[in-house]
Amino acid sequence: AKAVEWLRTAALQGEPSSQTALARHYEFGIGTEQDKDLAVRWYEKAAQGGDPDGMCCLGWLKQSGKWVDPDPAGAVELYRKAAQMGSLRGMVQLGDCLMEGIGVSADPETAVEWYKKATGEGDREAMFSLGLSYELGQGVEQDYTQAAHWYESSAQLGSAAAMNNLAELLAKGRGVPQDLDKAMEWYQKSADQGNVYALYNMGWYLEQAGELDRAIDCYEKAKDQGMDSAYWSLGRMYEEGRGIEQNLEQAYTLYREGAKQGNVNCICRLVRCLSQGLGTQQDLPRALKLAAELMAEDLPSQVLDNYGCREELEMLRALINHMVIQT
Repeated sequence: AKAVEWLRTAALQGEPSSQTALARHYEFGIGTEQDKDLAVRWYEKAAQGGDPDGMCCLGWLKQSGKWVDPDPAGAVELYRKAAQMGSLRGMVQLGDCLMEGIGVSADPETAVEWYKKATGEGDREAMFSLGLSYELGQGVEQDYTQAAHWYESSAQLGSAAAMNNLAELLAKGRGVPQDLDKAMEWYQKSADQGNVYALYNMGWYLEQAGELDRAIDCYEKAKDQGMDSAYWSLGRMYEEGRGIEQNLEQAYTLYREGAKQGNVNCICRLVRCLSQGLGTQQDLPRALKLAAELMAEDLPSQVLDNYGCREELEMLRALINHMVIQT
């Protein structure tokens, strides 16, 4: 409370960085009650006063529509001003908007330039974003070696997301020699920081290694955190009775819940359950409808590269032919 009073005094005297700090206390209810109106007001004053951190905070509110009318273009202008003042956060957020075309025309090449500028100042989020750009070939030529380099640089500075992505490259041997032991170490470090993707990925490789009890534990924890792919993996375990007692009804329920989140693998399995009456009543018309809707989608490579996705789609194509013959 004393800290808030001190900040309020400094903010009222027109000190922009104190205005940003005070706004953050109101936004998150630190040492005082949460107050969205005061948070927005002080962020606005800080931004007007030229504080780059305040610009970024206000920009995020405008980009996300949190407590203010959504204004992505206004957010981009705030990020740009902050970036031009040397704000590393501003550089990364501006780069993200340019990469995704949020509030501005997409310009991946310029996004990468901003990431590179921020990495030169040692920003771990910029390092992660640059690594992702190299991995996906967005704004630069795809280069897994560069991706691994920047992920590792970011991971060494504590980025859980970079730890997970570095582990993926190590597990698949992309840009680095394949090393599952080292991959599992990075997955574990990332999962320890709460990264649900790392938790799920760790479960996948434990499953491949035959450590089913540990794999199921990872999948269960990932599912409880809303990870859609975990519904598919747990569903498979129940459907096939691997590491757990077979339960087709539970498998169907898991596939259905994952399908609600748009998980392609779960939709494929749900179609099979409906077409064959596995864990539920057979419903060929619904199965065909779901299958047709999925096959009509233009799935991006990021989705197709998910564990098991291409195999599930191949099995679905064969199943569709069988269903058509049945009808």
